[in-house]
Amino acid sequence: MKVLFSIRNKEIFNYHESVIESLSKNGHKVHLVFSENNNSDRIFTIDPNPIERINNIKNVSYEFLSSKRNLIQKFNFNFREIINFLNYYEKPYKENNQHSFYQKRWEKPLPIIFRFIFTKLQIGKVSIFRKLFKLFSKILELISGHPVNHVQIICDFKPDVIIGTPCNLRFSEEIDFIKYGKYKKLHTIISVLSWDNLTTKGGFAILPDEFFAWNETHKDELIQFHNVDEEIITICGSPFFDKWFDDKFKSFDQEQFQKLFKIDANDNYLLYLGSSKNLGKYDEVIIDELLGKISILNSKNKDNLKLLIKPHSTNKSFMNKYIKNPDVKLWKSNHEWVKEQSLFRYILRNAKFSIGLNTTAMIDSVINNCQVISIIHDKLKNEPTHLAIHFKNIIDSEIYELINNLDNFEMQIDKLKIGSEKFKINRDIFLSKFVRPNGVSLNVGDITNNEIEKNLKI
Repeated sequence: MKVLFSIRNKEIFNYHESVIESLSKNGHKVHLVFSENNNSDRIFTIDPNPIERINNIKNVSYEFLSSKRNLIQKFNFNFREIINFLNYYEKPYKENNQHSFYQKRWEKPLPIIFRFIFTKLQIGKVSIFRKLFKLFSKILELISGHPVNHVQIICDFKPDVIIGTPCNLRFSEEIDFIKYGKYKKLHTIISVLSWDNLTTKGGFAILPDEFFAWNETHKDELIQFHNVDEEIITICGSPFFDKWFDDKFKSFDQEQFQKLFKIDANDNYLLYLGSSKNLGKYDEVIIDELLGKISILNSKNKDNLKLLIKPHSTNKSFMNKYIKNPDVKLWKSNHEWVKEQSLFRYILRNAKFSIGLNTTAMIDSVINNCQVISIIHDKLKNEPTHLAIHFKNIIDSEIYELINNLDNFEMQIDKLKIGSEKFKINRDIFLSKFVRPNGVSLNVGDITNNEIEKNLKI
């Protein structure tokens, strides 16, 4: 079997690494096409060495897309973004009280003329006008055809199946592989990238033959927010979290950790998990408050409590402030991917608990059996951090300890200790529903490989 796998950029290769490894292990040829070719210009990096790891996987090749579009395809490319913006005005988002931040985020890069029409002119806010515009966009999608380089890549590789991910970020090149694949009657799949992609990003300009979703929550969101037929949704689990169950991420040991962070064997630490630049603008305020509480605790007893700060890759500018603070240990991120994740796994499994606002790393914490405090701070009451649909779904799982402030921090720590058994029960339920709904012991990469083979009757 030959699989064309279109991925937004090389930095999110790790989200599907276990799937690609499983396809390779089962003898299938995989060709990766990265839609973005400007990663070297980024001021941050999530994954420092994906190409090195790709080169070590058998049967896997890759290239970077150089997209070419004619005039009508360029128009269509921009019209898709206008539709994504308009979708945030639809009933499902209103009923779920999605924060306006996500709508405004999509508004900013729109062509000025259309931004003016739909946000300033009264006619742009009229329902019938928007419906007519969407109808015109569908016609434009039909007549726009296919970008020449997308066509060439498919014709050269001759795949049996095409997978795209995430296909709903701004100016998605991946979706045109799905579009041409459907035109050529190849089996097409969109694999949901992350826990929040279906409610905080765009829509899907083209629906594939099949969606690979993580769980029932994703399935419900595909149906409710994207009008996807239930019959084309397959629940595979989250390949992104396979790493926490994989033996290759177990190599970090206590001596390495203590040497790296200059932490003594009898020191205790809690882990602060930073949020993205958009959502974590109060990280610094909360860390300052937290350090004040830690200083008081350390003066009362001999816990030698340290705060290990792991910032989000997009939000590191405040870190230098804490270099000389004796109660702070700053994250070391100069490792290749496997070692970096092994270190993260070790830290999570040995921290007293983790604390943060809203970030995927808090789910990593739960998976690794590390209790989480999520701060619903007064400053965040009207922020998207805690009002987003995906976060409210997580809260319903009762895997975080929610607090409004740090006034009674010592009591909150004691509450975590008392509630540890309840946390373990909720964690197990969460793993079986959200992370690996087909079986906690089953690798999601293997499940995904089997689903692809089943559809192609291999």
